[in-house]
Amino acid sequence: MLNEIKGVVIRETNINESDKLLTVFTDNGTVPVTAKGVRSIKSKNMPACQMFCYSTFTLYEKNGYYWAKEASLINNFFDIRLSVERTAIASYICEAIDYTATSEPSDEYLSVVLNSLYALSLERYSPEKIKAVFELRVSSLLGFTPDIDACRSCKQKKERYTLDIMNGSLICSECKKIQAIDSYFEQTDENGFRYPVVNITDPVREAMRYVIHCKPKDILNFNIPPEDMQCFVKAAEAYFINQIDHGFKTLDFYYSIK
Repeated sequence: MLNEIKGVVIRETNINESDKLLTVFTDNGTVPVTAKGVRSIKSKNMPACQMFCYSTFTLYEKNGYYWAKEASLINNFFDIRLSVERTAIASYICEAIDYTATSEPSDEYLSVVLNSLYALSLERYSPEKIKAVFELRVSSLLGFTPDIDACRSCKQKKERYTLDIMNGSLICSECKKIQAIDSYFEQTDENGFRYPVVNITDPVREAMRYVIHCKPKDILNFNIPPEDMQCFVKAAEAYFINQIDHGFKTLDFYYSIK
């Protein structure tokens, strides 16, 4: 019996001289697929079985494993490969997907991934913005939506806040002073862990709310001043990495080339 899936190749491992083991991210999670002969330029399936490629796979099952009978390329996002920085971010996105993907159906997660890869293949948006938007939206999809409507204490919208990364909430500068909890953000807890925080402005807060709640196809359609964008990028990464409690080699590589 043949099965057809559509997905993005997020990992590839060479097997012997001509085959690959692919990890394909679909709207139903990741699927391991063995693709025979695709390392050869003579293989008709070779173009669809590369990293970052969005492809249609016709699979058959053998001994409990999936094998690719046919593979047809939909989009290879080729221009990503023209920039080392964009390739590094695309690799980070793929590694993050591989770590966080579940078997639960998620059309939205696949849409966010495809939109991110498509944006990376263009020069319309900065790589840092694409990376941050991906991190923040995926955090929300994983159930880690931060409460950033207003200050958690006074419930008011202010000009500046401190984002409590671990608790996913905001506290304004006035409430911090009134409650005398500045030290909370400077000291370590009983386990020796330092509480991570990021100071953000109200435009950054609004941008974060937009990314969390907008349609997947619109996640990059916002603008804030450059200094606020730097803060947005920092906050999104800190929140994502701390919520999933995992580091990534591809992220380390990205910073090494920057």
